Amino acid sequence: MPVSDSLLRMSTYKADTSATHFISRKKADVYFEQAGGSIIAQIDYLVRYKVLKEKGKQAALVEIPYFTGQDVEDITHIEGTTYHQDGTQVPLDTASIKNVSLGAQYNLKSFTLPDVRRGDVLEYRYTIRRRFLQQLPDFYVAERVPVEYAEFNVHYPDYLRYTMLPHRVPVSIEIQKLETDTSSVPRVFTYERPEPVVVNRWIVEDVPAVQKQPFMNNINQYRGKLSFLLNEFGKPRQQLENSWQLVAAKMRRQTQWFDSTGGSSRLDRAWRQLQSGLPDSVLSNKKYLQNAVFDFVNSQMTHNGSDGTLPRDSVPAVLGGEPSGQPSINYVLLQLLRRAGIEAYPLFLASRESDGLNRDLPSRYQFSSTLIYSEIDGTRYFMDAAYELSYPNLIWPKHNVEQGFVLMPRGRAYRWVDVEPEQSRFVLNTGMEADIRRNGNLEGSLEATQKGYPARKIRKWQVEKKPASEIAKDALFPGYADIEVNNVTIRDRKNREVTLQADFSVPGYGSSFQSGISFRPMIIGGQFENP
Repeated sequence: MPVSDSLLRMSTYKADTSATHFISRKKADVYFEQAGGSIIAQIDYLVRYKVLKEKGKQAALVEIPYFTGQDVEDITHIEGTTYHQDGTQVPLDTASIKNVSLGAQYNLKSFTLPDVRRGDVLEYRYTIRRRFLQQLPDFYVAERVPVEYAEFNVHYPDYLRYTMLPHRVPVSIEIQKLETDTSSVPRVFTYERPEPVVVNRWIVEDVPAVQKQPFMNNINQYRGKLSFLLNEFGKPRQQLENSWQLVAAKMRRQTQWFDSTGGSSRLDRAWRQLQSGLPDSVLSNKKYLQNAVFDFVNSQMTHNGSDGTLPRDSVPAVLGGEPSGQPSINYVLLQLLRRAGIEAYPLFLASRESDGLNRDLPSRYQFSSTLIYSEIDGTRYFMDAAYELSYPNLIWPKHNVEQGFVLMPRGRAYRWVDVEPEQSRFVLNTGMEADIRRNGNLEGSLEATQKGYPARKIRKWQVEKKPASEIAKDALFPGYADIEVNNVTIRDRKNREVTLQADFSVPGYGSSFQSGISFRPMIIGGQFENP
């Protein structure tokens, strides 16, 4: 559909007059082709923006993420055009398109549409070729700006069908089924005629903008979207089983989490080395033994920054301190725990950085991270040995989500568990004695006991050889640039607490004693984001 004169002339979006820009049209068409013995889904996208105000020119920056794990997706045929109100057009220089790696699983195509002015219409197109058919890419119908019209079309061959699952869609969805007879066979009942070509179409209109709220860790989790899951396949088509039991069975068969033979000699040697250095009091207590195994792996590893669900690095690489991915590090942890007689299992999550977990859509591709899960004497433990200087139940904040998928070692068994790592908190207990001097300085002493994330941060600073006085300033007085701190002591307790003691002086707390007592001294603790 060409850009209309009425869209070019438009100066205000009636459904939201405060909008700086909006999406006038978003469209995707899915086709299927057979090539080299496999089936590939080709998805052609079109996105069209209208710039209403000067601030709306930010729509010129386009970022398109795509899934590169196991070569599942590739992006081709990127085109873009800026339409000016005077009728001139400026095409995108494709040489300016950048490809950015987002880790082991995702890449990003990034470009800026050219010569954007207030009143322009911006349009870009691209094609995704996808080799994984069980699930189509999610189609987002809600964005940070209003969406006037969005349409998703699936052009079906006769051998497959999808079911659509809406998620947080704030408006009604119009569903159309279009059938086109392309056969030349006469309409005589004695002749067998092929099925008509079927196109399923889903349409939404006038979708309001998704507003960023303070409690949102990832706004993508709150954007309305359509998800598509394969539910019929074959000639003739047959109903497919789509269930988390099937996902569990496939993950067990296609991954090595319960295969103890990978790097077995190196794992056996590591376990004997660890076991020989532990006293009987630790070896006979599963909780202490689990801590010892975790500390061993955590101290040996070097995390390369990537998460995922498939171990790709060798056991010798992990134990040798070579940069390794989270799944590989936690695979080593799992195998050593099981050698120690501790029943532990892989736990798969959709991290806060991902689009969230939709349990109505059984697919392992929703998972972006892997932890290890165990239960000892009724206490549940969530472990990530790739998180430097951590310990059981202290996990990376981005992995502190609502639920996780525990893969069990037999059959189709799995469990959903609420992710509640009791140590993954911000705990700060502080006692302070201070006086305001005649010159307006505030002087005193302070003792703070910290647990969870604050204690880990202090340990990390110690490993980095940061001076104790600087640690005290940054941990307790980040808002006071002129504070003086001395006589600092830091004690790391066995129960994972860190106690910090220090004397301090805040020059000019008040211009005089009289002005200093006009407001009460306070210590305020807060976080810029949720843990």
